[in-house]
Amino acid sequence: MNDDRLQLIAICESKLLKLKKDYHKIISEDYEFNLKSKNKYSIFKKARIRKTLPKIAKALIKIKKGTYGVCEKTGEEIEALRLLAIPWTSVCSKAL
Repeated sequence: MNDDRLQLIAICESKLLKLKKDYHKIISEDYEFNLKSKNKYSIFKKARIRKTLPKIAKALIKIKKGTYGVCEKTGEEIEALRLLAIPWTSVCSKAL
């Protein structure tokens, strides 16, 4: 693996760790607010976060295993711009 790819993975790992922390914070802070107001936007936002958190965890595991950035469908490297935009993605754009 070349240095550029290793740097990309380090950037994505940092983003994933920050997102994981931020998302857990949002879920815990929004809990009381949602019980009081039933704000639909907040409910949808929380649902999206709950759907994304397992994907983030899976991506972090793949980083540890050394398989991060490899498309689960084609076996090819996932494009750098795609990983930067959606660091928890598991497929390349060809596989969409």
